[in-house]
Amino acid sequence: MSKRLEEWAGAVNVMKALVFTDILDSTALRNLLGNEKMIDVCCAHFDQAKLLITRYGGYQIKTDGDSVMAVFHTATDALSFALSIHEFTGDGQVRIRAGVQVGQFQVIRNDIGGKMVNFAARLVSWPKDDWIILNDDAKKYVEDDQGSNRDVSFFSYETELKGFPGSHTLWRVQYHFQSLEINHETLATYLNNSFPGRQHANAKSVAALAQQLLNA
Repeated sequence: MSKRLEEWAGAVNVMKALVFTDILDSTALRNLLGNEKMIDVCCAHFDQAKLLITRYGGYQIKTDGDSVMAVFHTATDALSFALSIHEFTGDGQVRIRAGVQVGQFQVIRNDIGGKMVNFAARLVSWPKDDWIILNDDAKKYVEDDQGSNRDVSFFSYETELKGFPGSHTLWRVQYHFQSLEINHETLATYLNNSFPGRQHANAKSVAALAQQLLNA
């Protein structure tokens, strides 16, 4: 990224939204795949993360091991990134968890520091499954931006976090899925509209059209 972080952020001390992601069960996956294949998988994941960070106007701070750290101007942008990378991580073998934290941070030599960074690291390490977790402020900002017109619900948890005294309210994000009728006609229409000029309508089955969608 050509811009320095301070230029992107607009100041040395700023209020932004920070996202940590972490590959779930990465040690087991590495043992299964071996080091060489795991490097390829991580590279595909990091490439996908970089693409999505750019899409949502964020700034990639760094990758560390199997984790991604990025900052965004708004909580909504940060959550959009987290949902998108959660839905497709860049490799089908990779599942992630993510923590979204809004707070004050300091730019330090094109990196960030401050209490919020440590808190965000606790967020992403708290869940044991592939959850997306928000702190209370991040959830409030998302609701202020989107009101009730959103595709997710939030479920609260009261918990302690190591190094941060007291009880903290965390919010798990839950997708809303719409029931769709999927058949040969709907898939063919979608593919013909999305990728004109290709011969989709002659596919003999829904499975064949679905494979064309994956290859498109």
